[in-house]
Amino acid sequence: MNKEEFLRQLETHLSGMPESEKQEALQYYRDYFEDAGPDKEGEVIDSLGSPADVARSIREENDGGEYTENGYRTADRSNAYMMQPGAAAGQNTDGASYTSFNSASAGADAEKKEKKDTAVIVLSIILIILTCPIWIPALCGLIGLIVGLIGSFIGFAIAGVIMVIACVIALIASIVGMCAGVPAAVGFICIGGAMIVGALGIFFILLTVLVCRYVIPWLCKGVKKLWNLIFGKKEAAR
Repeated sequence: MNKEEFLRQLETHLSGMPESEKQEALQYYRDYFEDAGPDKEGEVIDSLGSPADVARSIREENDGGEYTENGYRTADRSNAYMMQPGAAAGQNTDGASYTSFNSASAGADAEKKEKKDTAVIVLSIILIILTCPIWIPALCGLIGLIVGLIGSFIGFAIAGVIMVIACVIALIASIVGMCAGVPAAVGFICIGGAMIVGALGIFFILLTVLVCRYVIPWLCKGVKKLWNLIFGKKEAAR
């Protein structure tokens, strides 16, 4: 952006102001650019900020002041909100501190945002307190359900391991018994029962593995989404 583009956008953003005040402001910034010189045009634009911010500050600070060689002075003669050409950063030509239009506007916006965030936090706390008879039992029930499911899965895993161990012991005992003279029919019945128990044990172990692989991560994601749904806006407001 160059000087002419800056002034053109500034004039657009100042539309609706009294023509005399608008032209006075435009002439002030035009002189400001000319005093700084063409080689410092980019630095001047960076120090001023966007034309929209400058226009908004001019409207907010339009309190009957005037543009002087030492900057814009309000009706009570307080110093300008602009840095003069050739002045050191942070000072006017007379050495006094200044506050730019852009900084004043940013400070006002920050104050408004802070008040808005505070109001959002307060309203969120009130809403949480008022709805606690609903979400506290629901949350406790959900936690109980998750703990119960996890306990059941752990129980399945332990039962599966025990059943596999029992299957191995029963198979060994059946084979030893048949070798020791136990009727073959009884031995085969014991072996069949042991195989059924072992198959159930392997099924419980595989079920636990699948639950740990898919169900538990799904539950964790669901809890995280619920947490963000309840407390996400509050945390964002902070």
